[in-house]
Amino acid sequence: MIMVAFEAFDWKSLKSLSKMPWIDAIIMPFTVAIALWTNDLADGVLVGVILSTLIFSWKIAQIKVVKSFEPDGTKQYTVSGQIFFGSIANFIELFNYIEDPATVVINLHQAHVWDHAAVTAISKVISRYQKLNKNVVVLGLNQESESLMRNFS
Repeated sequence: MIMVAFEAFDWKSLKSLSKMPWIDAIIMPFTVAIALWTNDLADGVLVGVILSTLIFSWKIAQIKVVKSFEPDGTKQYTVSGQIFFGSIANFIELFNYIEDPATVVINLHQAHVWDHAAVTAISKVISRYQKLNKNVVVLGLNQESESLMRNFS
């Protein structure tokens, strides 16, 4: 199996390592090293897939927010990114619950809600504001996200 991998490997790709994103440049040789160390191509590929999955999850867990004030004093949070179990801790901490004005708008037009954990996080944010007697308006949910919100909240 190792000889098949050795023969099938595109050795010219090593020249392009410096042009690749640094994460890919690390994963590829690491995968090869694991395959050679264990004498099992499947182990190398499995480790490479797991590393790639973890790094991808970390990348998409990054949520961005733009804060702005409306002329009527309402504060708007425009959230962009993927809201799911891997990003909810960051999402909940994006808001300034105590210092925000009486009305807060959470615009999710550029975001997507993926799972029950995300719905719970949005509900938790709303609940924190409501405990402070503040009004929260959630806007911009796409159809799938709105369906999740309806089903889980």
